[in-house]
Amino acid sequence: MYPKAYIDYLTYFHVNHDYFECHEVLEEYWKEKTAKHREIIWVGLIQLSVGLYHERRGNILGADKMLSRAATIFTNNQPALERLSINPELLIKTVEERISQLPNHKNHPFEPIQLPLLDHSLLSKMEKRRGELKLEWQKDGTVPDPFIINKHRLRDRSEVIEERELERLKRQRSSS
Repeated sequence: MYPKAYIDYLTYFHVNHDYFECHEVLEEYWKEKTAKHREIIWVGLIQLSVGLYHERRGNILGADKMLSRAATIFTNNQPALERLSINPELLIKTVEERISQLPNHKNHPFEPIQLPLLDHSLLSKMEKRRGELKLEWQKDGTVPDPFIINKHRLRDRSEVIEERELERLKRQRSSS
């Protein structure tokens, strides 16, 4: 059984290439776990989506940093990828190829990648979730909605600001 957040991640990753939302849903899932139960593989998948988000926006240094970290996590945690029905060798190869292509990003338009899934039932789970989320398939090579490209600047940040303030207050109380 796969966590709902993982199905959501796969759906945003493959359907409309909303890498920011991929990051959001998995980070929330990861944070819900106690520190003892937080699996590093989720961090790798988060960093993969953040790296692709940066690359698409032209932040090549940020993309290189995130994709390199993701590749390291994937290399060191291949059994965890297999449990998520991702082919570790193909994913690592894909990410390493993407990293090697970053210096030439200006010569090529951004191309989304596909996660090499081993369990084909994930496709039907993604399709079901796509319908529930009312997402449209983004054809490769087409420019996505500008909101998806610049989501970190255009989204409603009131919840994020509130959460940061609560964390700041917690730190203040614990240091008093």
